Amino acid sequence: ELDTDKKQFYDVVQNSLKVILNASYGVIGSEAFPFYYLPAAESITMIGRDIILKTIEKCEQLDLTLLYGDTDSVFLFDPDEAQLKELMNWTQKQFNLELEVDKIYRYVAFSQRKKNYFGILESGFPDVKGLVGKRKSTPALIKNAFYDSLDVLKSVYNEQDFEEAKEKVKEIISATEKKIISKDLDINDLTISTTLSKSLKAYTKTTPPHVKAGLLLEQTLQRQIQPGETIRYVKTNTKLGVKPIELTKKEELDTSEYLKVLMSVFGQFLDVLGVEDQSRGGYSSLDSFM
Repeated sequence: ELDTDKKQFYDVVQNSLKVILNASYGVIGSEAFPFYYLPAAESITMIGRDIILKTIEKCEQLDLTLLYGDTDSVFLFDPDEAQLKELMNWTQKQFNLELEVDKIYRYVAFSQRKKNYFGILESGFPDVKGLVGKRKSTPALIKNAFYDSLDVLKSVYNEQDFEEAKEKVKEIISATEKKIISKDLDINDLTISTTLSKSLKAYTKTTPPHVKAGLLLEQTLQRQIQPGETIRYVKTNTKLGVKPIELTKKEELDTSEYLKVLMSVFGQFLDVLGVEDQSRGGYSSLDSFM
């Protein structure tokens, strides 16, 4: 009964509380925390595990087809209203916890990895969990290929559609691979953007790639890089292995490194789609991978 603005407000509040509670649980189990108390952390884990396992058992008793469980949620295949209501009433009575229908998928695809899946909601919007293609640091060329693949998968309504979509996804990957190898692209599309969290001089123990690029930028352009600035760099075949975008020529691009990123993103993605690595001993190109 709330209006859209209030719903969005309370959604932000509940997500913020979730982050605080998760962090609180994490530090209770850390010896570095002043209020460290291992039995408390163990108890939280034990109770959570007990609840999810008993909920799974109840789903089986109710003849609900359980596809997956993720910490505090269960994924059920085509449940009817009566079954859902009985499950919700049971968890409320048994654990004093409220279950609610969070998302309804047209279809969802899981991999063998934990917390790694994607689904298409009834609205047609893709819901992605754990796949690296959506990360901010993923270069635009590869990220766009990832989202183009998701757009293809939006059109799936049955198993035949799914098989056809997999072939289209393979074509997208292959086309992206060819662009990287030939360097027939805009160099900006391979840029990696990382925000500097502290001053460049503060990195004494390790020197991450964006810091190397920032130091090179300072030395070459004689300007000071401040904390909070976003450094845009690319992977290169030069001695440092990276260069800021402002100083890089296209021929300096390290295509092998970008192919690794592409394989990292889509290897995970194809795992969800059920496309296996046929080579077993590794692969030198995505063609052999697929």
